Amino acid sequence: MQFMGLQYRDKVRWRQMSCLQRTEFLERCQAYDDELRLFGYLQGTACVPTVRNAITIRNHHGQPSVQDGPLTEGNEQLMRIVILEAFDLNHAIALLSKHPLLWDGVFELHPVELTTQDNFSLSPRLIGEPR
Repeated sequence: MQFMGLQYRDKVRWRQMSCLQRTEFLERCQAYDDELRLFGYLQGTACVPTVRNAITIRNHHGQPSVQDGPLTEGNEQLMRIVILEAFDLNHAIALLSKHPLLWDGVFELHPVELTTQDNFSLSPRLIGEPR
């Protein structure tokens, strides 16, 4: 099964860390990512360097409405998106539970089905439902 993990970090805690602490922390995260890649669990990542450049697009009375900033504001900042291959949800939880990022943040985990198609399915269903 494949999962999308949204990694968030605590903005306040991150600002309080020294440059050396940040470097050491990121090195531990990178080492664990390398281990996940080596065993075939980590399929890909996308970094989100800052939410200052985020844009939110909504439908407002049938017209697109564009707003500066992320959808939600909070103490946690979206840091990265990961694609994880795991046997099942419990396995994915076990893999991410060991990640150093948990010291400074959280993971939001979603089962996903990656496709090579550019269009949406005409019959939406929940992940895990029979076809």
